[in-house]
Amino acid sequence: MTRSVCLVLLIFLGLWQETWSACSTIPNCSDCSGTTGCSTCSSGFGQASGPSGVTCSACTDTNCVSCQSGPGLCTACKAMYYLASGICTACAPSYYSDGTSPTCISCSVPAANCYVCATATTCGSCRALQYLQFGICRSCPAGQWADGTGSGCIQCGTGCSVCSSSSACGTCASGNGFSGGTCTACTANQYSNGSQACQPCGSTCLTCSSASACNNCPAGSGFVNGVCAACPAGQYSDGTIACSQCTANCQNCSSATACGTCMTGYGIMSGNCTICTAGQYSNGSVACAQCTPNCINCTSVSTCGTCATGYQLSSGNCAVPPSSNSSDSSSSNSTTIILATVIPVGTVRIFSLI
Repeated sequence: MTRSVCLVLLIFLGLWQETWSACSTIPNCSDCSGTTGCSTCSSGFGQASGPSGVTCSACTDTNCVSCQSGPGLCTACKAMYYLASGICTACAPSYYSDGTSPTCISCSVPAANCYVCATATTCGSCRALQYLQFGICRSCPAGQWADGTGSGCIQCGTGCSVCSSSSACGTCASGNGFSGGTCTACTANQYSNGSQACQPCGSTCLTCSSASACNNCPAGSGFVNGVCAACPAGQYSDGTIACSQCTANCQNCSSATACGTCMTGYGIMSGNCTICTAGQYSNGSVACAQCTPNCINCTSVSTCGTCATGYQLSSGNCAVPPSSNSSDSSSSNSTTIILATVIPVGTVRIFSLI
């Protein structure tokens, strides 16, 4: 290597070292021009004159990424902002900007999903309740939410179907009442449309979807057109259907094949009613049972109503009656005693009955 080449290298290294040393002392400077100060500032910063030369100051506009000529002279904006007269302005929904164009450009991403586009075919920010995935907006299912920029959906609070955050519910799920931004499960005989507190159902309704729309009645009440009505004797309902007829001779039942109480004179057997024959009885909830001996009609084992021929009712039981000619029989069966006294009169004896 010649002396002249070595001299040039030494001079260059000296200048580079001097320049690097000067740049290292200027914050946010990426390139220096000797000892006069910074010639190129980092992104978001612009040149500004100082006592010791050119320094770098933050761009005045927070949406500006380049203001080399001065902090207040923006030359390039952030994505989704357009540059107009040195000021960065946000693009309207369904528009985008490359940061240097004086206007925003319409994009092809559906406006119903995308709030602000990043390019002509990709979204940069989604609308509420949707999340951004690979430049495409995707909807969150019920009970979840997204801030529009995240990569997935987040679960709403307990019992909430629509929310803007995990702690701010807008609509509660069915069966939950809404109060103060939170959801509370409604108890039995209450309802809510999800945007109001739990309200009571009608007095005869078990569950309902509104004050006038009953879904389920108590057992024993028939359900017709959203209204509950008690079933009359001999009919039944499980609370979801209209009243239906029980089986024949049944007074009270829980289904067409399950009688609970039969009518008078009928006994229950295997859920059905069978007529009690002469000499039997039942209270309607048990099978027919035998009356006491010689009784042909009774209401209980100790209460006979009619006895068989030749028997007399006495204290609820049937007994053999006493004979109707007992007094005559007693007289005819008794022994007659004749007492006589002989009174002599001459030759004739006279008997006198005493």
